[in-house]
Amino acid sequence: MAHDFRIKSRGNGDLKTRYRPQTLNEVVPTVTTTRLKKILTDPNASQVFLFEGLTGAGKTTCARILARASVCSSDEDKPCLECDNCRQLETCGDFYEVNIADQRGIDDMRALIDGMRAFPFYLTRKIYVLDEVHQLSPHAQQILLKALEEPPEGVIIFLCTTEPEKLKRMLVARTQSIKFKSLSTSQGIRLIDQVLEDERREATEEVKEELVIRANGSVRDLLNVIQAYLEGDFASGSETDDYPTGVKDLASALMIKDWRAVSRILKDPDIKKAPEAARIGVCCILRGSILWNSSVTEATPAAFALGHLIDELTGMPHLQYNQLVLKCLRSCYKTSSK
Repeated sequence: MAHDFRIKSRGNGDLKTRYRPQTLNEVVPTVTTTRLKKILTDPNASQVFLFEGLTGAGKTTCARILARASVCSSDEDKPCLECDNCRQLETCGDFYEVNIADQRGIDDMRALIDGMRAFPFYLTRKIYVLDEVHQLSPHAQQILLKALEEPPEGVIIFLCTTEPEKLKRMLVARTQSIKFKSLSTSQGIRLIDQVLEDERREATEEVKEELVIRANGSVRDLLNVIQAYLEGDFASGSETDDYPTGVKDLASALMIKDWRAVSRILKDPDIKKAPEAARIGVCCILRGSILWNSSVTEATPAAFALGHLIDELTGMPHLQYNQLVLKCLRSCYKTSSK
């Protein structure tokens, strides 16, 4: 069961900077945080981890948290953020965060591997966070693979990627893989509620749903759209012009029960990429159609479709997509029990 997270504002800057989690209890559970916590107490835990998931899901953030927790000297919850190791992690010379998009060549990887063989300067271990690791060239991946076969003692490596399919299978096999899911509707609403509470602002349920839609499953993007809302740079979605064309077309096709059109629209890459966001958008349009139609006859098709789509999709994106297809199918055809 996902933990009941509580975000915390720190420092200045935009929302995504101020609300960046520093402990696992602050992480929006797009990943099973219980599994991450076990890594810290498991003496046989891997030295190499692969964090995979969409942009803004928290991969690099969780890698930083685990890095700090792994060297924290506190006997209580880790990281404590107060001990010398926690406070000096990113400046001590034993922590390396590398954007592979900027260092993707063979020579870059060889230099990185050579550095892993040196003893830690300040901490008891050396920690590497390699972001966008799928951008490594094939030859550079091969060099990294050799290093991962027998990583130097005392070294922990976090590989973060949005496209794991671009990595060599043998490289992936040398890691402990942890998948980060898209932000769910309920998680998104809870995050919005916490930010609004901290900022002493309010929003209607309709606006909250729109904010989640526009985040497209990304925690970071949700914080960006919340900031746009707080700054007044956010158009309300009472007008359907704010929704993607595929979402509007899907709502229209459902109301006239045109399964052929629905089937075609569901193949839209944007819908397949974020099926839960598409479902929320369709529900908002259907709900608006019900409210704005004074005629029961005209509102009934929207109400019928909404009844099938109101429940949140669950699981990974490909499972969510299958669930969305089934909900749309049921909306177009009467069930045998009716």
